[in-house]
Amino acid sequence: MMSRFFLLLFGFLAVARAACAQQADQDVVYLKNGSVIHGIVVEARPDMVRLVNGYGDIFVFEMSDIEKIIKDSSALPSPDASSSKSSSDADFLGCPSRGYRGFVDANVMVGRLVDEFDCYDDFNKVGFLTTHGFQFNPKIFVGGGLGVMFQAGDDLVEDFDVIIPVYSAFRYDILARKVSPFLDVRLGGFFNAAYDYAYTGAYFSFTAGVRVRRFNVSIGYEALSGYYDGYYEDVYGCFCDSYGLDCNSFVLRLGADFGRRR
Repeated sequence: MMSRFFLLLFGFLAVARAACAQQADQDVVYLKNGSVIHGIVVEARPDMVRLVNGYGDIFVFEMSDIEKIIKDSSALPSPDASSSKSSSDADFLGCPSRGYRGFVDANVMVGRLVDEFDCYDDFNKVGFLTTHGFQFNPKIFVGGGLGVMFQAGDDLVEDFDVIIPVYSAFRYDILARKVSPFLDVRLGGFFNAAYDYAYTGAYFSFTAGVRVRRFNVSIGYEALSGYYDGYYEDVYGCFCDSYGLDCNSFVLRLGADFGRRR
């Protein structure tokens, strides 16, 4: 019984000593861009290093960006240190931090609209999109949003004059740095806001672009596939019970995002 007690006591003291040593000996990461970050390395792999600083912020570094990592016996910074130092440590990468993140984008569509009778015409629209959600780490964002798009020319029919897309969104920032390429996928539906009768359909977009801190520019593909169910006169003057339209467009997107940075 006593031997078990002393064994448990020895284990407790060993854990306490290791915890104290971890607090006293912190890691210092020197990046090739000249930045120096203090904290504790909690994960190290051949391609990346994960570090937690004294404020609880988590940093992920690509191994190719690291010059060296050393041990430092100085104490970790206290939580009540100057706010300017905390801000500097948390924002030097300029990449998104875990938590809320939002976007506002200007959207330009240039494409072709085709009806179910293979009639086609130019399909050009301009509008705005706003997206909101959660940033799980510096690279992965999931959320949703909506927008409004206006006709920028004479389309084949009037049904798409003003449309409101509502969608879910997934975004992947490839690098945890101030400048990063990214991929953006949005999937949902839309409805017509210009006329009383219902014209709804599916909405999809895929873009690739570059983020410079909070500013984003991307290009890609955007598609609308709509269907009107009701009594309708088609472009040939014939009457039918339904009418389908599809649009495939090139899209240019310019915008900014907001939320906490690291």
